[in-house]
Amino acid sequence: MATKVIKLREAEGVQNQNADYKIALDRTLQLNEGDTLAIKSVYLDTIAAGGQAIELSDDTTLNMDVARYFINDGGDQTMPNPNQAHRMRKYIPAPGGNVETTGDGDVYFSCKHTPTPANTAWLEFVEYKIKTRTTRETGGIDLRIQYTRLDGTVGFHHISVPRKPGTFYPVGSLKVTVPVNLKMLGESAQLLNSRSQLNGHWIDPDKVKFLYNATPGQIGVAQSELIIDRFTMTLAKGYYAPSQLASLVTDGMVKIDSAGPVGNDLANDAFPVNSPFLKTVVLTKVENATSHFVNQDGARIITYADGVGPQEMKALNQDRLIGASQVALEYNDEHKKFAFTMLHTPIYVNEHAGGANNDGLPGVTYDAYGMTNRYSGVVFTGLGAVDSAGNNTDFWDNLGFENVCAQVESLNATIADPNGFMNPPNTPVMPIKVVASEGAQMTAGYESLDTPVQKNENFRQPVGTGTTAVATAATLPIYGSKVFANDYKNEGYYFVELSMGINQSLTGGTGDRGFNSNKIHSIVGTYFTTNNYTIDSQGSIPYVHPAGSEPMMVSDIGVRILNASGEVPSEDLIGPNNTVFLELIKAPTQNK
Repeated sequence: MATKVIKLREAEGVQNQNADYKIALDRTLQLNEGDTLAIKSVYLDTIAAGGQAIELSDDTTLNMDVARYFINDGGDQTMPNPNQAHRMRKYIPAPGGNVETTGDGDVYFSCKHTPTPANTAWLEFVEYKIKTRTTRETGGIDLRIQYTRLDGTVGFHHISVPRKPGTFYPVGSLKVTVPVNLKMLGESAQLLNSRSQLNGHWIDPDKVKFLYNATPGQIGVAQSELIIDRFTMTLAKGYYAPSQLASLVTDGMVKIDSAGPVGNDLANDAFPVNSPFLKTVVLTKVENATSHFVNQDGARIITYADGVGPQEMKALNQDRLIGASQVALEYNDEHKKFAFTMLHTPIYVNEHAGGANNDGLPGVTYDAYGMTNRYSGVVFTGLGAVDSAGNNTDFWDNLGFENVCAQVESLNATIADPNGFMNPPNTPVMPIKVVASEGAQMTAGYESLDTPVQKNENFRQPVGTGTTAVATAATLPIYGSKVFANDYKNEGYYFVELSMGINQSLTGGTGDRGFNSNKIHSIVGTYFTTNNYTIDSQGSIPYVHPAGSEPMMVSDIGVRILNASGEVPSEDLIGPNNTVFLELIKAPTQNK
């Protein structure tokens, strides 16, 4: 008896998607009467599903587009003594009540303004379509849209496509329309996702459409836009443990000078921190002449000090931090998820008298309008990753971060500037609205049941009214949606499908309740794993070429790895390094 081994390695074939490929054989196989063809062994790349390692097949450059904000609490409403006659925060329009003393507790984003150009376009909706109804999981990806902002810079917008089984979508209702409401230069929106990325998440790449509003807004009127800075770092190709990957990204994010040199001389524009995640108000004013801060809902504007430039704050030697002093990407082994645990600057409480010993603790404060759980922070407006050739990759989606970017909406209502706080003075501005919430796009101090309990002999009484500080180190993180654990949907096994003109018979339930096939040649139990590769050499269904049959020639073989429902698993559950070995045993009477 003669034996031949045939290697079907995905890396040597033409790939449709992970675990779905075709191999053109170097030598044509001839099956004669009595020859037996069977799968000898299978090696499936289930490293990602196991959560023990994450593979970067190429050097990968990470991009984080960051916008900064502060919480308008009761602090910093006026300059400290002896300059309390100078207002630090000025309001447009003028607020009612005691806001100028207590603040309003709202989120205010760092913005600049630019005149609305004549060729402004207004992207009103984006449409996408699920390819077909299917039992497999669809979505779990951001549609990454690049466009030209009104100031001529590049902007990004993310639309999250949630993870759902394809059967979630009713028959005939596979098209999804998402409101955007974003002004841009011309109809400049373009989709960055590749066709293979969209196909891998079951989205039709030919059915993504941009729908523009025919009335773009008031031409020439100043339009607010977020001040956005980009953080960039590169990860070398290779395998990473989740905790290792998180640590490397965090190490890059916390660098104090990642956006430029630092110093400590306010009069000469030397600042103690210069990072996309954390800057100062004066540095922001120096870099952006029309700097101002817009309420998250677009209802009010705050300018710092004189509102025109940094001169007053520099003259009084008063600067303020804005953004996140603590940033961290972590892997939570208990939840088996990645999480941005900190993207904010805490409020520090319970410090030593005089505040000189740096012994304050992170905490929250009870204020006239409720609870303030952080001083300032950042949101992401874009998360991207490209390989060494500049191709966009699924890096962030594969970590589960497909819904962590804040959404910006352009508004057409104009806020007047009667007191001349803007730069230039008396500039009416159309604000923006930023859609972001704690625990989804923003981190914060965690408000637990224990927060109102006094940690002294008065523990029976709730904390008093007015401004009260409570120490707590707990945070409200942003968790990724993906659970890094075994793919339980495979029900303990995978099918190996071979397309080469040889019929087998796998019979299950009837109709759409069962999966039936004439191409299944092996059943791979997921119990047999080595270093998170699923390996099997016992589940083969052999084929014997029938007596009296004509010889059969095989020159190429299609391979698909299927889950229990007969679908190729999502690309974040099975990798591209799969190999199937066939064994051809020639009948004793055959010479070939």
